[in-house]
Parts: sequence; structure tokens; C-alpha cells
Amino acid sequence: LDACRVADFVLFVLSAEEEVDELGEHMLRCIESQGVSTVLTGVHNLNKVEPAKKRPDVLKSLKSFINHFFASLEKVHDLSSRQDSSNVMRSLCTTMPKGIRWRQDRSWIVPEEVKWEGEQCHISGVIRGKNLKADRLLQVGDWGDFQIEKITAAPLETKKKQHTKANEMAVDDPEGEQVLDSPTEDQD
Repeated sequence: LDACRVADFVLFVLSAEEEVDELGEHMLRCIESQGVSTVLTGVHNLNKVEPAKKRPDVLKSLKSFINHFFASLEKVHDLSSRQDSSNVMRSLCTTMPKGIRWRQDRSWIVPEEVKWEGEQCHISGVIRGKNLKADRLLQVGDWGDFQIEKITAAPLETKKKQHTKANEMAVDDPEGEQVLDSPTEDQD
């Protein structure tokens, strides 16, 4: 669910040999309810369905099933076919992902690094959606809601310079942290 929440594209892979069980159907309902960006669907092991005349019926059945959850889906791709797999990759590379309203109207972060120092948590990552405000609370998964002490720009990697006098490497001093936002008296 968390992966589908932040993904720009979601590829559901269905089986040609087994029906979706109750848990799988429940997960599809939850993903549909929370909102999902651009969805593609594929089927694996379609080449194992015998006789071969049944394969179009299996595809039609799977398309009908997945359209119950995602009505805008146009096709179920046969991932055992090299051409259909290439079409899926082409779609992923050329399609502009549709947005999800809640993602565009809120700020959220795709974390790259999380460090705990005593009672403080330092989160580095990419902020998406609206700008993050230091006056608001930050919800961190199941850990709870936290006040923001400050929002800083992620430090850029420093480049090494060749020191000319001795054959030593010297590292440039970091410019210091650039504070982008600090809480005001209106902090939550």
C-alpha cells in the first residue's frame, strides 16, 4: 500500500493459472480506495494455458476483473510475449503519470535517509506536492506526529581539490547548512 501511494506508475501482474485470492482482492480494493496514479496490468504464464485457443478468453476475463477496480484500464499485457513486454516498457517511458489529488494538495516526502540522534529524527529526502512548512506537524508512518525544528537544504557533495604544495588531497569546507524554513509562533 505504501509503495502504491508514492509510485507514479503501478504495474499489477496477474496470474493466468490462478485466480486472485481474497487477500489479493482486498489489497486491490485498498489501493483503489487510497488512490493510485497510472496503472498498467500484465499477466504472466499466459503461454502455459492450454489449449492456446483459451488464451484470449483468459485475457478477456482478467481485463474484466481488473476493470472492476480500475475502469480506465485499456489492456492486460501478456508479459510472456517479448513484444508486449516492450510495449509496457515503452508506455512506462513515454506516458505522463496522472496525478492524485491528495498528493498534489499536500506536501509529502520520499525519504532517502533517516537518522535518529537522541530524541531528534533527521529525515533527508525529496519533497513532493506542495512546499513543506515548518509550522505544520510531520506525520512519520506509524511513529506518530512530530514538530519540525527546521527545514534545511540537503547538503551537496563537496568536491576534492588537489593541493598544489604537497601531494595531498584537501576537502573544501562545507558552506554550512542553508535553512529554508523555521517555525514561527503559529507552529502546530
